[in-house]
Amino acid sequence: MKTSRKRLPFVVTTAAVLSGCGGNSDGGASRGDGGSAGVSVGGMGGTSTAGEGGSSGSGTGECPAEAPRYLGCLGVGAGTTCDYAVACQSSEQTVRFTCDSAGYWQAGGNCDLPYDYCADADVECRGGDWTPRHPEPFVGNPPPPCPAEKPAPGSSCADSTLEWGSPTCGYSCPNGTEWTVGSCHASGPVWAFDGACAGDCSNAPLLAYVEFKRSCKKVSDCQIVRISGCSTITDHCSGTFYVNQSADPAEIRRLDQDLEACQAAGCTRCGQPAPAAACVDNRCVPADGS
Repeated sequence: MKTSRKRLPFVVTTAAVLSGCGGNSDGGASRGDGGSAGVSVGGMGGTSTAGEGGSSGSGTGECPAEAPRYLGCLGVGAGTTCDYAVACQSSEQTVRFTCDSAGYWQAGGNCDLPYDYCADADVECRGGDWTPRHPEPFVGNPPPPCPAEKPAPGSSCADSTLEWGSPTCGYSCPNGTEWTVGSCHASGPVWAFDGACAGDCSNAPLLAYVEFKRSCKKVSDCQIVRISGCSTITDHCSGTFYVNQSADPAEIRRLDQDLEACQAAGCTRCGQPAPAAACVDNRCVPADGS
């Protein structure tokens, strides 16, 4: 269940500090652990109560009308804090910005759902805290924004590059109860999820392990591992992955067993033999480029 993504600024001035600070969500979601499957959404779709915290510390200026993201806060005063009610993937949430000693606004405050993304503030929920998606102001680029709607497992996504990085995004499952986390994986590149939603067979843990075991210097560094499950993503239609010799085939097959629930719906493998392995651009891949 999703709410409107319209911008909802919550403006607080220095005078508001006399009336208290902070705020908590009415949603009642249980805290995630930064990416585990099946987080209960609880009151998904509820409205967050914005805090009334204004300036604190040595801050003397007024809060910007909208969430400042990475703008400078010179003249506002270090320690000034401002709360904003913003539309996020889960629901409306409260994000706090604090003017730091270097003269920049820093996002923070507690959050509950791993990788919940708030476009208006450009923050995501990591480790129980709202965290800017941009590592440093004006240095490099953040990952691409999360799609407003949950992508279909196995659908194409923005490529993983050193410049942009790969997006990791959280969404409510169709049943409106569970919370799932997906990432853009270089194999494809395509979206893969953690399996929290019923019928999602993309198996992100399996793909993450495979991607970690791709590096090679020569073709003899590579091996071919075939799986029996129904992962929506493999390196070849025969159900094979191309990994280096440090990869443990038993571990790949163990992770593949997590797909057994999806196999009941049936899966299709092509009858073609798996191509030989190749080491291309220091990655183990099928020799025919498939």
